[in-house]
Amino acid sequence: MLSAVQGFANRHRKGLVITAGLTGGIYMMGKYAKSKLIEFHEKSASERTAKENMKRRFEQNQQDCVFTVLSLLPTLGDQLLHELNVELITAKLQQTRSQRSTPAPTPDSSMILPPKPEQDENKQEQEGSAENKEEPKEESENVKEDQDAAVAVDGTEGHTKDDTIERKTKLELWNELKIMSFTRTVTALYSLTFLTLLTQVQLNLLGRFTYVSSVIALSNTTDASYRVDAPAVKGSLSSTAGQLDFQTEKKYLTFSYWLLHEGWRRWSEKVRDVVEDVVGGISLKKAFTSKDFSDLLGEIRSRLEYTEDMEGERVPVNMREYMLPDEASDEREVLRAGGVDEFDLVVDPVLRNLLDETRDFIDSADFTTVLSSTLATTFARFNLALQPTFNPFLLSPPQSGNNAVIAEIEDDEDIDRAVPLVTLLPLVARQVHLIINGVPNEYVESLAMVKELQAFSAIVYSSFSEQLTNP
Repeated sequence: MLSAVQGFANRHRKGLVITAGLTGGIYMMGKYAKSKLIEFHEKSASERTAKENMKRRFEQNQQDCVFTVLSLLPTLGDQLLHELNVELITAKLQQTRSQRSTPAPTPDSSMILPPKPEQDENKQEQEGSAENKEEPKEESENVKEDQDAAVAVDGTEGHTKDDTIERKTKLELWNELKIMSFTRTVTALYSLTFLTLLTQVQLNLLGRFTYVSSVIALSNTTDASYRVDAPAVKGSLSSTAGQLDFQTEKKYLTFSYWLLHEGWRRWSEKVRDVVEDVVGGISLKKAFTSKDFSDLLGEIRSRLEYTEDMEGERVPVNMREYMLPDEASDEREVLRAGGVDEFDLVVDPVLRNLLDETRDFIDSADFTTVLSSTLATTFARFNLALQPTFNPFLLSPPQSGNNAVIAEIEDDEDIDRAVPLVTLLPLVARQVHLIINGVPNEYVESLAMVKELQAFSAIVYSSFSEQLTNP
């Protein structure tokens, strides 16, 4: 029996070898394929978990940005309302009215009554009259109209020398009220946008570093999947044992102090110069439609956001100087004012890399695009808040049936009606309180929904190729 088996094996040795080889090969290939399939599933699950983890962290980071902006706004608002005190000028105007022998009813501090158009009909008649002879010949028509507006709002018209002096004083107050109302509101709109963008860059940079550190910790190796590069390359974020220490993070966030206490003041000075050029020569009695007022704001924005280069072409203005200090002495002063200990007023390499990368993002073309989109959103929200003034129909409750058609026809003249500038001033000034202290703050919420800002934040958060690399 045994010899028969041996004979069979000898006769079919080649076939048995081939059969055994094929069987073994198929078995090994199946085992290899199974291991690769398991590895693929594990890798897919790991990548899916990592993406979900990153998405969750990113969304949480965006919420933190909104809460941070809301927490910093009161610091900015207190200074803005104190140094650009429109309410004080309104109180002075009311005080000049209360000192007259026959005072007219005083308006509420938050509202300024528009001038009566019928009181200025005789102001442009008979250039040879006695009153016009006493006035300087070079006085512009807009100044005359502003004087008439101030008198009309006050409700009386003086004829004595003291009344003339008082009229000039009130004219100066009205002009200052006009300039400061626009300056304060425009400064608040820009400052809110600057603060939002700076906070987005800062917190997303820190959030990115935290995410990279968590990935390294989860990898639980010093030899395998991931490593943190040394901070020799500009912009890379590394620290001892791959962690950003608390003191460095605190010092980095302290640099928002520059915008909150110094940057907004420098920007406010520029805003005032532009407002004086654009709005200063406009009469208080000039009427604006919604489109006219939007065009006026567009002119102010254009002069603030663009400048001309050597070739006469319009180029965007770099806003970095208002958001971060450039000089080393200013950096030390920011750290000192921010409460950092005197012995620790040093910008170490890790903090320097953070600041340099922040400046790189602010100087980028993407940031310019995002800034333009966010400012457009902010000013659109501001225009929307004033629309009921130009179109009272927006304040009316909805009607149904034939009454709605009749009301629409009757109120057709009120749609986009012209409103005197003197009536718009208190509305413009009052918006600052909603920008700074609004609950809920519609301006902050609108900025958080800007698609370009969300995409830019994602770029900042996910650009960790220098920190997290495969060996």
